[in-house]
Amino acid sequence: MEIKVLPPDINESEVGFKIIKYRNSLDNRGIRFGFSAIKNVGKAAIEAILEARTAEKFKTFSDFISRVDTRRVNKKVLESLIKVGALSSFGGRAKLLYAIDSVRNKVAKPKSLKGQQGLFSSEEISKSAISSSDNLLSNADVSEFSQEELQVLERQLLGFSLSAKPLGDLIGGLSEVATHKIYEISPHQTIGETVRIAAVITQIRIVVTKNSGQEMAFVKVEDETGMIELVVFPKLFKATRNAWIEYKPLLITGRIDVREETPTLIVESIETKEEGTSSGQRVFIKVPKTAGKTELKLLHNLLKKFPGNNSVTLFFEGTNNKIVLPIRIDWNESMAKQIADVLEGRLTSIVQ
Repeated sequence: MEIKVLPPDINESEVGFKIIKYRNSLDNRGIRFGFSAIKNVGKAAIEAILEARTAEKFKTFSDFISRVDTRRVNKKVLESLIKVGALSSFGGRAKLLYAIDSVRNKVAKPKSLKGQQGLFSSEEISKSAISSSDNLLSNADVSEFSQEELQVLERQLLGFSLSAKPLGDLIGGLSEVATHKIYEISPHQTIGETVRIAAVITQIRIVVTKNSGQEMAFVKVEDETGMIELVVFPKLFKATRNAWIEYKPLLITGRIDVREETPTLIVESIETKEEGTSSGQRVFIKVPKTAGKTELKLLHNLLKKFPGNNSVTLFFEGTNNKIVLPIRIDWNESMAKQIADVLEGRLTSIVQ
């Protein structure tokens, strides 16, 4: 078990990181993320939050906004706190962002500078206004951000995602229909081959071509085994533009090329997680060089045992040969394991 790093919390965080008691962590201790590590949250805003929190913890989003100095904790600061999850005890991030302006207009009052008499005090703000704002927030019909969107927000403001799942979990079942892991792609052994990888987008660079003036992209993707750069030419990029989002898992089919002794993938097609795990997907099976006639016959018999809606394409390792089989199968994890056993010689008979 490792020491857990916990997200920033409006009622728990201090200026910097701090050690706290946390049961589900090594030695029952966790590390609470500090306010100073959040982009756009400066010294003045942190001081305002800590000053307002001195009397008691914040009870609701409206209570928080009504008690902090709105000149120091401005809208940009609020948005950053919400996006990294520091205010998630008061509601979902999408809902809080949606309600910022309405709540600020109802309950926010500028506090006096040190040494000045304030025109308003927190006690003078109507309790009914706070209650009304709380009701507005709880009744707002706003869908929460997806897991991928939350991770993007955190990476933008923290530099990394505290709620990110391991790459393997993000990729999920897509890996079952991939032909290669990234570490298996070699600038010498697999050059020119068509492969299919399951990976997560980590970086996107869009450029405009000199000849046509069209957009294309250079994209870095990762799986649990490594990273590779993709080249997405204008026609495909235009057709799939909305799918190229950082930290989004994809199934990527392409041809292996080499740039400066480093393998790259010329993308031919992509599928999203929703498309790639739906009924009617295309299944790609990599046949290793060691597989002979016996293994291929066993594979054929195995595939016939699982009729379904998925098309099957065989890729032959070390060549650019591929065969689309005239059968359709019902792809599942049990079948994937049996196919691996057949092709690696661990399964020597198939019961008809």
